Amino acid sequence: MQLNQLCYFLQQRLLGRYLLWGLMVVLLILPYSRAHAVTQVEIIADDNYPPFSYREGFKPAGLYPE
Repeated sequence: MQLNQLCYFLQQRLLGRYLLWGLMVVLLILPYSRAHAVTQVEIIADDNYPPFSYREGFKPAGLYPE
């Protein structure tokens, strides 16, 4: 009976430890994913710069008005 209680105690401790580590990993990754999302928005906003047809040697494909 004592062995079963010991196994249960260790199982609960390990489960709590894994949950704590998982929470710490999520909290570490979350700021980086938010920064990546902001970067993506900034890249999309950069499309307001002159069209690519201004580059030398680029043949327009009708994407921009002449």
